Amino acid sequence: MQFAVAIVSPPSNPTVGGAFQEVAETFHYALRALGHDSVLTTRLDLDERRTIVFGANHLVHYGLPVPKNPIFYNLEQLGDDSPWIAMPEFIDLFRRYQNWDYSQTNIEYLAALGLPRPAYVPIGYVPELTRIPPAAEDIDVLFYGMLSERRYAVLKDLQDRGLRVKWLSGVLGASRDAWIARSKIVLNLHYWEAKIFEIARVSYLLANRRTVVSERGADPTLERELEAGVVFADYDELVDRCVEMLGDERARRELADRGYQAFAARDQAAIVDRALADLDGVTHETATRDDGRIDVRLEDHDHSADHQLRNRNLLRHKSEQERDQLLAKVERNPEDARSVLFLAQTCLQLGDIYIARKWYARRVEMGGCDEEVYYALLRLAESMQQLGEPWPDVEDAYLRAWYFRPTRAEPLLPIATGYRQSQRYRLAYLFAQRAATIPIPDNDLLIPAEIAQVYAWRAADEQAVCASWIGKHAEAFTLCRRLLARPDIPDPDRQRIAANRDFSVPAMIEAAAPYPEAVVRSLTTDPGDAEITVSLIAGPDRHATEQTLNSFLNCCRDVSRVRRFLVLDTGLSARDRANLRRRYGFLEFPRRRSGDGPAAPLAQLHAKISGRFWLHLGEGWQFFAPENLITRLTAVLDTEPKVFQVGINYANADKLTGASAAEQAIRRAPGAGRYLLTEAMTRGPVMFDVARLNRAVGVQNCDPDSPAQRGRSAAADAGLRTATLDEVLCIAGLGF
Repeated sequence: MQFAVAIVSPPSNPTVGGAFQEVAETFHYALRALGHDSVLTTRLDLDERRTIVFGANHLVHYGLPVPKNPIFYNLEQLGDDSPWIAMPEFIDLFRRYQNWDYSQTNIEYLAALGLPRPAYVPIGYVPELTRIPPAAEDIDVLFYGMLSERRYAVLKDLQDRGLRVKWLSGVLGASRDAWIARSKIVLNLHYWEAKIFEIARVSYLLANRRTVVSERGADPTLERELEAGVVFADYDELVDRCVEMLGDERARRELADRGYQAFAARDQAAIVDRALADLDGVTHETATRDDGRIDVRLEDHDHSADHQLRNRNLLRHKSEQERDQLLAKVERNPEDARSVLFLAQTCLQLGDIYIARKWYARRVEMGGCDEEVYYALLRLAESMQQLGEPWPDVEDAYLRAWYFRPTRAEPLLPIATGYRQSQRYRLAYLFAQRAATIPIPDNDLLIPAEIAQVYAWRAADEQAVCASWIGKHAEAFTLCRRLLARPDIPDPDRQRIAANRDFSVPAMIEAAAPYPEAVVRSLTTDPGDAEITVSLIAGPDRHATEQTLNSFLNCCRDVSRVRRFLVLDTGLSARDRANLRRRYGFLEFPRRRSGDGPAAPLAQLHAKISGRFWLHLGEGWQFFAPENLITRLTAVLDTEPKVFQVGINYANADKLTGASAAEQAIRRAPGAGRYLLTEAMTRGPVMFDVARLNRAVGVQNCDPDSPAQRGRSAAADAGLRTATLDEVLCIAGLGF
């Protein structure tokens, strides 16, 4: 059968389905192990496939179309405080469609509401998810998820006992995996009143042999199945159990191994096979493309509101309950500083900014824990800014927060942004630069995702923008490229940063233009030992040839790896040719055969290449990005045995495009950075693996243009592909 394992990814909030990634992958790999044709996707319109949907709650929340032939897999905890239960559209999915659920407790809850019972399809193991590489374990306890007062109390108690505790919020994928690898214990704490064991989160940890300490909950059957490999404890015992496990490394290792063995015994392929067999004879309603869009009815819903407003509305009932409970605690004990802090935070989540400002100010007055006071000072300044208070007062509030805790960078960023917006660019640059130099304080606990981004990339992003405004184009260009190399930049910001990078390119082209006398003197050539050969075509314009040579030599930081430079003369005067020989003594000018067709120059150069790698620079190109270009290109070819050519410019660009490849499209390898596989032949500067090129074009017709002319048929017949780096690093002439 054909399946689509689809993670709901709303266009306005594409990362919202990231929490479902590993479980969706589990089902995808299980289907493939069973011999089914499965694709892992975010598309909901693959009508020819049976679509297993992860994140139906977000499909409802964002009013997205229902797939034509769906199975909805519910991963939410369903209880009286679940926001989804209050949404008729979500409940309607259980009435109208086939549903699978990971929890028997959820199934019984739905049955008690009079709804059809979903099929019980638990989460199991596939080998592909055992993939987190080991690392030095310098974190004692890691927790990731939304923070609440009850969760914070445990984490703060652990920190107060001298342990290194890390809380992650909104961190997914490789970044989260790196933190998991560094952690001795990963802690699991409940958030919802249903208190169903978070197997979706813990399964990935068990598959990677991590030590898990979990709060005991309301799902004893599931907990009993994994108790040999997970430390379950009541809420008030969690801190002591963590401390106990941290004191016995051998016990931790043995527990992690038992957890892996217990979970690995739950074969996901067998589980899915049984679930599919049970589908036989089951009828279910299918939505057509015309009437399948869910009508969303959110309180105060505004189609122009962003996803933060949506999420605030969604969690409003839960937040209102927490606010009322915290307010009652503060009324009983006005000196309860922690409850005051979380009361302010909950009011902020509800959008009651004026009330939040009041409680943050109260928490500052109470003193005590430095980090809590700092956090209240920061949020107080943010609340003042949102309320439109005079900028001098707001700036003073941010500076007060920074003076109180100068190891934190986030108060400086809004000051930099404020000065930039008022066109005071030099002051803006100084504040942004200072923020970007402050490392993330790993020992601090209250660093949610939006604050962690300040240290990861937002401060550097602001510094780059301000640098370009004050003429520091090389700095701006370098910062933008460094940001674009990161995996955690949201795609809209990635494209904006790429456009900002290109703003500084004219200055970079000017910097790369001078004759590089020192580099020219340092180059040595040895045609007999030339693993890497560089070639270019010199037309009638000697200036254009020098432009290409100068810019390449100035930008290619590892040009010393090149042992041979070939120049094919297609029309130089004798004088110009002599001048090139004099200025660039390493150049070889092979004899050109006359009377050949327009593709002959490449074929003639190809015949002269004896080493493994051939970098052809073409004619009239200008390089402007300092880069270990040889290392990157050869690393791609070393990593991808089916790739025979790697283009330098993304999307075959010959001019600035203000674009960078989206993260989901790219690959990475040591030394290669970001690159992507493509179907198109490269028209600009390109590196070939010569042996693969010979296979691609055929030994009887060694014309590198041949695959392009024949629609890549020769390369495809040889099982070979093309690739490209992830950005634009050179332009044709003055192709701005």
